[in-house]
Amino acid sequence: MTDPGSFIRVAVRDNSKVADGFRHTIVMNTKTKTAWVLRTGGFASVYDWFGPVDAQHVPLQNCGSNHMPADLRAL
Repeated sequence: MTDPGSFIRVAVRDNSKVADGFRHTIVMNTKTKTAWVLRTGGFASVYDWFGPVDAQHVPLQNCGSNHMPADLRAL
């Protein structure tokens, strides 16, 4: 079973001022050093996951540790 406390979520800011654009969120397992990208929004209201990707050398010291919704903790 995956420890829900090992995940952090980082919302990527979008300054494009486009109302129909996408929102991106990075979800990273800090224990396995793997990450996924969640893309939502757009005209068709997409909900796409990309990953996992290796994040072994990604610094986390400036990332906030947001609490994760239960549906994202199942990764």
